Amino acid sequence: MFLFIVGVSAVLLAVFFLVFPKIGVWTLTFLSIFQLTYFHRWTVVNIPRFFAWLPFFVAILLIIPLVIERFFYRQIFAKKVSLLRLLYLFVLGMIIVSTVSSYVNGTDLLTSLFGIRYILLLLIMATALHTYRNLGLDINSFMRFTVWIGIVQIPFAIFQRVLFSNFGIILTGQSQDLISGTFSSYSTMCFFQLMALSIVVSFWVRTGKAIIGKFILPLIVGLCVPIALSNARAIFLFLMILIFLVIVRFHSVLVKRFVKFYLYGIALLVLVYFGSMFTFWSFQKREFGRDIKRQYKIDYLLNYVLRPSMPAHVYLVNGGDPRMGRIRALTTSIDLIKGDWTTLLFGLGAGSTQQSQVFASSGKYFQSYGPLSGLGRTDISLVLAEFGGVGILLYLYLFAGMWRVIARHKAKGAIKYYFVKDAFFFMAFFFAINAVYSQGLSNYAVLLYIAYFIAMVEHKNATPQFVGTL
Repeated sequence: MFLFIVGVSAVLLAVFFLVFPKIGVWTLTFLSIFQLTYFHRWTVVNIPRFFAWLPFFVAILLIIPLVIERFFYRQIFAKKVSLLRLLYLFVLGMIIVSTVSSYVNGTDLLTSLFGIRYILLLLIMATALHTYRNLGLDINSFMRFTVWIGIVQIPFAIFQRVLFSNFGIILTGQSQDLISGTFSSYSTMCFFQLMALSIVVSFWVRTGKAIIGKFILPLIVGLCVPIALSNARAIFLFLMILIFLVIVRFHSVLVKRFVKFYLYGIALLVLVYFGSMFTFWSFQKREFGRDIKRQYKIDYLLNYVLRPSMPAHVYLVNGGDPRMGRIRALTTSIDLIKGDWTTLLFGLGAGSTQQSQVFASSGKYFQSYGPLSGLGRTDISLVLAEFGGVGILLYLYLFAGMWRVIARHKAKGAIKYYFVKDAFFFMAFFFAINAVYSQGLSNYAVLLYIAYFIAMVEHKNATPQFVGTL
């Protein structure tokens, strides 16, 4: 009976989205930002895991109207320079690598499709956003979208902190994810807060104005609130990197406005940084009794990222995080694929390090605890293990190609062109950091953000002459 209801609902929604595809795109956007996966892990509100797959479900239903729209009524790609063409070639390359890898390693078709699901989702998102233009396809809209996502996280982070501190609400899995805003993981929230701060600073440096409102101070302080309330220790290292990147990126502009920026801007960022860290330390010490200073020492950090996975008997008795450290996951991936030239090139097979609770199956190299626990915990270790060296090269090809396309869109004297370059500079850098630290490639919001950027640059109005403030 349940499957019958699901089938009928799918047919009705497919017809509805065929008639009103923009509503489907808005639904996909909403579900990507306000992620129900977070509530699946609540111990008091255990939403079924199926709801975490709703963005995939909506994306699949959008395929038919997209095919009709793109192939029958619109030109598929831009005439001269196309980011969508680049994305299609990237996806085709990953499908070929996945096919070869799965054949060599004997991976079944369902596991292979499961392993490339996020790559296909990125393609659908970018095509849909470019086709139906629900979000404004210009750099002004893109920057506002970024900042508003950061602002939306503020009340959610405060609410989550209150629940955690005063009502004892906990999550299954990692406690750091409790303060994660509208997302399922704190690393995604940190990514968007850093991007929002980057956009705010970029706009202020180039125009001398706040991107939203009249003053930059409340905006920067507000965007740092979710960071200060989070349980993410590494975010403060990323904030230091952000301050360094701002100086590197805008040094030529800053020289002309030395006093105003260095005495006001850098001082502001540093004060906000230490204020956020003080708030973070206060919560950590009160709630966990942690020695925060010890956790920032080099020897502790090295032991943390290089730690081996927890043996099964130790985990079953003591609990805790059974996964290996992040750098250990990368070195283990290399050890697994380097023995044969086919696995070195094409990896161990798409989906081989992942688990699907919905399909009640897992890849050959997935372990909840044991020697390989945490093998695919970061983007770089997962891609390297499942798709090999060719998979890594294809991702580098995608981002290098994006930069090449942006450079070709140069409009002399257009300040919006510099905003596009600024956005890509920070996005690519923080995406690279996130790839070593977490799994951005498997988060709907990060994929939506990359897809939006691709659709925005693809659109011919991405870099017109600047005509005013936002």
